[in-house]
Amino acid sequence: MAVLLGSVACSSSKKKEGGEEPAHLAFRTTFGCCNHSDASQSFWSKILKKNPNVWVWLGGAVEVTVPDLTVFQMNYKWQLEDPDYKTFRSQVKITGTWGESDYGSEDGTDFVLKNQSRSLFWDFMEIPAADALRAQSGVYRSETWTVVGNKVKLVMLDEQSFRPSANKTHTIYDSTDDDLLGAAQWAWLEKEIADAHDAKVLLVASGMKALDAHSYEKWKDFPKSRERLMKILESSSAKVKIVLSGNRALGEFGKINFNPDHPENVLYSLTSSALTQSFSGAALDGSRNLLPQTNYGVLDFLLKDQNFVIDAYLVDLETGNKVADMEIPIVQSTEKEK
Repeated sequence: MAVLLGSVACSSSKKKEGGEEPAHLAFRTTFGCCNHSDASQSFWSKILKKNPNVWVWLGGAVEVTVPDLTVFQMNYKWQLEDPDYKTFRSQVKITGTWGESDYGSEDGTDFVLKNQSRSLFWDFMEIPAADALRAQSGVYRSETWTVVGNKVKLVMLDEQSFRPSANKTHTIYDSTDDDLLGAAQWAWLEKEIADAHDAKVLLVASGMKALDAHSYEKWKDFPKSRERLMKILESSSAKVKIVLSGNRALGEFGKINFNPDHPENVLYSLTSSALTQSFSGAALDGSRNLLPQTNYGVLDFLLKDQNFVIDAYLVDLETGNKVADMEIPIVQSTEKEK
């Protein structure tokens, strides 16, 4: 399903020294994951102060650790009725996908409550009962935004509904040749990417990390599926390609080149996690630039002298400070800002 959001020009920064024109904020996307609904939700008021246009869930909108329908319903009820989240969703468009914690199991296709879980997720996302999405076997979908005359495509993957049961030794996930997305979702994804030939920006929302290696579940545990995903994303004609991922309990930015002979064809990886718990084991990942504090991610779509750029960063929820910042150039804007 594609949802078209109109072009927005909502604020601008202060004029910089030296005569450089200020950057105008055209659109702001926020994203995050791993939320315990029984924990304090006061952070939503902090995020709301940034006036985002969209919030993208990357898994863990609620954390359900037992396969019990009553527990599912209770956690979603807590979340939807929380005053801070209720105010937030009344002013910000909510979208996104799930991970194993809001799917409710690591059993994949064998999960006995998968249909009920999916129905509750659609309820949480306020998808109408008659919407065609309700007939799908998964929660994959897409949206299209128009920002200052440029098309931005958001593709949201479902990495839970069609996968096999988690294959792991203790807490270490083992590599498998099993498929992650399922035939119907692969066909849908290939068509979505092909049809988005005029999109300047491609965003992929993933409930697990697509690029980096670590001891928790990730795309690299499904090497054949990951290789297929990389080929599909490489084929995209979008000027900027970004994977937004969660389910890591750490924030991190990264990028790869699909082909050294084409350095302009880059895939960025932005991970924001988690909203309600810090991670004390960051040192286990050595010298990598990781953020263990509670955090959320931001994509600011900016117009600078008619150039369209993205300012991508993470925000420390405790201090409100930027803790990582990366500017991604896109193209010259196709429409002057009014």
